[in-house]
Order: sequence, then C-alpha cells, then structure tokens
Amino acid sequence: MIREALHNAIAHQDYAVGGRVNVIDTVGSGIRRMFIEQRKRFFPLPDYVIEPEQQRVEVRITGRILGEQYTHALMQQPDLSLMDVFLLDKVQKRVDQADQ
Repeated sequence: MIREALHNAIAHQDYAVGGRVNVIDTVGSGIRRMFIEQRKRFFPLPDYVIEPEQQRVEVRITGRILGEQYTHALMQQPDLSLMDVFLLDKVQKRVDQADQ
C-alpha cells in the first residue's frame, strides 16, 4: 500500500513547480488498487485530502480496524460493490458529505 502511494506521489508530481514530495510515514495500479487492497484486508479505505490551490495531495492509510461493524459487514457481504464499501467506510469514520 505504501509503495503504491509513493509511486503515485512521485509519478504525478508537478515537475515544473520544482516542488518536492513529502512522505508522512503512517501505519498502513493506482488509487482504485489501494482501495481494493484495503478492502481485502477488511481495513478502512485510504483518505485523500486534495488542496488544488496549494497543489497538494495527502493520503492517509490506516493499517488497523476502526469499527468492528464495518469489518463484519465486509466479511459477511463479500459481493458489495466498491462504491458500497466506500460509503460504509464513510459511515464508520462518521464523515458527513457536507464535511468534504
């Protein structure tokens, strides 16, 4: 997971700006693949913070269970769509659509 996030950060940086890639090391092909891998492990999905005005993207990868109900739902219903898993993840993290 972390290797994929690093690949994305390096590959998609804006070289014209001459900026740098800052890596925040936290426990924990592209964004969809990262979501699928976390789902397979019954872990929370990655969180992205995108700040276009600052040309900044941050990803947080959680490598532990946050909510047992979320984990049990994924275990009991392996055929859930990735969108359904995404929405369940938002519920377990208590993220309101207005907060985004």
